[in-house]
Order: sequence, then C-alpha cells, then structure tokens
Amino acid sequence: MIGRILVLLRARLASQRGGSALPVAPLLMLVFVSGVFCALIPDETQPFAYALAALSVCAALVAVPLLGDLSALLTADETGEWVRALPVRDFEIHVARALHLLLVLTVLATGVLAPALVFAPDTFGLLQRAGLWLAGWSLSVSLAATLLTLQAVLRGRGHALLVALQSVWLVGALFGAVLGLQLVTRITAWTGPSAAPTLAYYPPAWFAAQFSTDALSTVWQAAAFVCTGLALALVLGVPAPPPAAANSSSTLVGALLAPLRHALARVWVRGRERATYELVFDALPKEREFVVRAYPLLAVPLGFLVLGAQSPTGSSRESLLALLLFIPGAYAPLLAAHTPGSNSHRARWLLDTAPVQQGELHNGVLKAVVARFLAPLYAVLVAIGCLQGEWQFTLQLAPPAFLFAVLVLRFVWRECVIDAPLSVPHDQLFISHDWLGGLAVVAIVLLLASLGATRYLDSWSASALATAALVAYERVLDRNMSTGELRPAQRQAGK
Repeated sequence: MIGRILVLLRARLASQRGGSALPVAPLLMLVFVSGVFCALIPDETQPFAYALAALSVCAALVAVPLLGDLSALLTADETGEWVRALPVRDFEIHVARALHLLLVLTVLATGVLAPALVFAPDTFGLLQRAGLWLAGWSLSVSLAATLLTLQAVLRGRGHALLVALQSVWLVGALFGAVLGLQLVTRITAWTGPSAAPTLAYYPPAWFAAQFSTDALSTVWQAAAFVCTGLALALVLGVPAPPPAAANSSSTLVGALLAPLRHALARVWVRGRERATYELVFDALPKEREFVVRAYPLLAVPLGFLVLGAQSPTGSSRESLLALLLFIPGAYAPLLAAHTPGSNSHRARWLLDTAPVQQGELHNGVLKAVVARFLAPLYAVLVAIGCLQGEWQFTLQLAPPAFLFAVLVLRFVWRECVIDAPLSVPHDQLFISHDWLGGLAVVAIVLLLASLGATRYLDSWSASALATAALVAYERVLDRNMSTGELRPAQRQAGK
C-alpha cells in the first residue's frame, strides 16, 4: 500500500505545471515580501509580538497561492476517473493527495518563515526558532483545512464565493503591507495575548501564544494544539471535492450588465464582431483560471480608494481619486494576455472556421473585455467617489479615464495576445515575459495622465472636450483593428 501511495504522490508532483514539482516561482516572491517585512521589525520587539507579526505575514502570504494558483491542490484531480481505473484504492488516492498538499504547505511555510527565523530578535534561541517554524506550519495547515472543508461543503457551488474571498484576502494583504509596520510599532511591548481582547478572535494569536512570557490560561495553552490536530484530521479525513465546473447559467453580474451589453452591441460592436463579443462576454467570466487572476487585482484600486477616504484634505482625496480612476489601464496587459486560456479549448474550431477576419474576431473580444470587466470596475469607482462627496470631480474625470483605459488596452493587445480567445489550455498559455518594461511605460503614462487630468480637467467643458477627442481617436483605432491593420501578434515558432 505504501508503495502505491508513493507512486501516486510522485505522479502528482511530476504533473505540476511548468514541470516543477514544487511551487518555486510563487515561493520566491513570497520570500521576498516576507523578508522585507521581517527585516523592518524593530529589534526590541517582545517574543510574543514578533511571533504574532511573523505568523500574520505567514498566514497572509500562504493563503494567496492556496486561493489562486495552488487551489487545485484542494480539489480532486481532473484525471480522477483515469486514476481510479488503476489498481489502487480510493483511500490510497486520497492519502497521496493529502501528502502532496502537506508537502507543498511545508515548502511554502518554510520559505515564508525563513526570513522571520533569520531576523528574529536575539532573545530567540534555536528551540524558539524551531517552535516559530512549527507554529507557522501548523497555521498553514489550518488555513488549508478550512478552505478544503469549505469547498467540500459547497461542492462546486461556491465558485463566486471563493473568488470573492480571494479578492478580499488579496486586498487585505495589501492593506497589511501598507499598515503592518505601523501596527508592529504599536505592539512591540506586547508580552502575551492578554494585551488586547480582540486577539481571542485572531487565529495567528492562538499559535503565537506559545511565545508569551505571561501566564496563560488552559484555553490559550491548548488552542494551537487543538487547531493543529483538527486541521490534520480534516486534511487526511475530508474527501477532496470535485474540480469546479463551468456554470452554464448566467451570473448575477452578467444579468446586471445586460443593459450595457446590449447598448454597446448596438452602438459600438459591428455585426461581424458580434459573435465573439457575445461568446467572450458569457464565457470568459466562467473561466476560473482567468477570474482568480483578474478579479482580485481589479479589486485592489477599490481597496486603496476606501483607504484614502480618510485623507483630511480635499486636494489629497482628489489626487488619489484621479490616480485610481486612471490606474485600471495598467491591468490591460493582464486582461489581454489571459483571454486565450480556457478549459473548453477543444471548441476553438468554432473560431478557426469563423468566416471573419482576425481583426474583427479580436476586436469583438476586446470589446467584450471592456464591457464585462473594465466597465463594472469604473462604475464602482464612480459610485465610491460620489459617496465620498467628490461627485463633481469624479464625474468629470471618469469618462476620459475610462476611454484612456480602453486605448491602453488597444495598444497592448498586439503585444500580449498571441492566440484566438478561449482556445488554449491554461497550463499551455504562452505569456511573453519581455513586456515588463512595457508595463513600466504604461504605469508612467497613466501616472502622467492622472496628474494632467487633475490639473486641466477642472470643468465640465474641459472634460467634454477631452472625452470627445478620446472618442474620436478610439474610433480610428477601432476601425483600423477591425480591418486587420492592427492584427495581433502571432506565437513565434518553437515558443
């Protein structure tokens, strides 16, 4: 039995995307973020406070890949029927999946906590550093067990909930990066969980309690051990839920966007672009691999806009609002590059045999991305700006900012899109990594545009004039792309 489990485990490791058995790529970024944060923690921080900060960073960083790129580890294999046809038992398949999850969690926790162990205060001996690693590993397993149980209970019906959870978690992690060091300076003298009553509801504090120099109650002493035991029982005992399948029904957001969808189809989408426009509008939001990359990042400006709402001066709020109205254009390369990915890529013959030019096909896709992703984001940004009392400034800047984002999407489309929409498996999606400099240029252009808009678009007439000029320019680019003059770049041979 052990031999069969090990064979299944090796097969799972060998099947990882990119040929890497362990999540090396996401781990490097997590180690960097953790290292920067831990290096800035004051040396005089008490052991409990340091453990609390380090474990908070560990929880935030480990949960991001578990909700995103590594979320498949929490579900059954897509090749489950083929695996069950082998001379193995379901129990062995389940144990191999659980061991794979625990191995990846061990690697993630070790990488994220390595900087915390290096930069730990001098009061941390070797035994305490080992205890900090064990606490971080236990916390990571507890997070994974919670997500596994949630998906097992929902049984594929919580796709939207999990995406929303990832978005909230990512925004919370970014807020933590911004405000975390300020909070650490306030808790450096904390010696135990009794320092704040809210710590009783904060899971990292349950595991950091072991580093307290205060006397602990029985509940605090047992909390980490109970959580770890329960988490291991859930990881080893809860069967993996099936992979989330595409939902054939319409989504709530899609229903709310129906009027905008039909209006754009009448005034912006040409007849020969209509098929791909309708297809991508309906299908792309149901591609989980696309959604878990696009939605959380699109939620980032919303979070920072709420964060900036506390600014005491109106000029500061206006500057932040202008920047956040223009910054969604920086996500254009991400949105464009992932449009070819699909779990239903075998149906690409519908596009390959369509009696339309490539320019018309891609123009319809671009307009669907604008209608389905950029337009709702700007609607929310405008609503938040108006609720902050800056309704006139928001309404003046929103139309030119939205059109500027559409123009950026048009300009980056050729460099980022190398295949027909929804035509490539996600694990074979080719994304060129040589446009990092291009992203920097886009960010600088958007920053300058926001500064110029803040200074010059200070009246309704100026806003209307800028909007008319951008509409005219967009119409020229629209016509050129539809006729094939801005045909997207093709995948190079051998790539």
